[in-house]
Amino acid sequence: MRFYESVNYNKLVADYRTGDKKKKDEAVATMCKALKGFIIMVMKREYPTYIKDEFDDMLQCGYLAIIQHFDHYDPQTSTPSTYFYIHIKQALQLHLNSQKNQSSIYYQTTNNKIQAITKKFQEEGIELSDEQVSEQTGLPVKTVHNARAIFNGAQKYSLDESIDVDEYSSPFASPEAVLED
Repeated sequence: MRFYESVNYNKLVADYRTGDKKKKDEAVATMCKALKGFIIMVMKREYPTYIKDEFDDMLQCGYLAIIQHFDHYDPQTSTPSTYFYIHIKQALQLHLNSQKNQSSIYYQTTNNKIQAITKKFQEEGIELSDEQVSEQTGLPVKTVHNARAIFNGAQKYSLDESIDVDEYSSPFASPEAVLED
């Protein structure tokens, strides 16, 4: 039996909610250990191009997502992988937006609006100023200016080498491979 299959998640949650700091810390550590392979699977599935440079930081973000959302987890309503998936994915995205893409989630969403309008007019051969984009999107001119600056700054960084994701799968072929002691 693999480690993550042998964990009693009901007991972990009960230990976490007892108020005893030692039991709480042990429960969190056990949950993180049990879901380490799952975090790696989410990283590989959702953000494979960042694994080479950001593996350790992304893994830590996955752990933080588990720690931050452990108190709301109910093993009676969902499995740990179902419950923590969205939280892990959001933590990874937040990290990558702020560290790699030099952007926040707000500016990334704003940038998507700006790029959609800009692309539409570029197809017609029209370049829009920040003021014109502001009129089209309803965003403040300063926000449009800042978002464009972030987007243009991020464009100077690119990864020209191809990354073979399978190269990284050997030690992490499955959650079971990671979790075995």
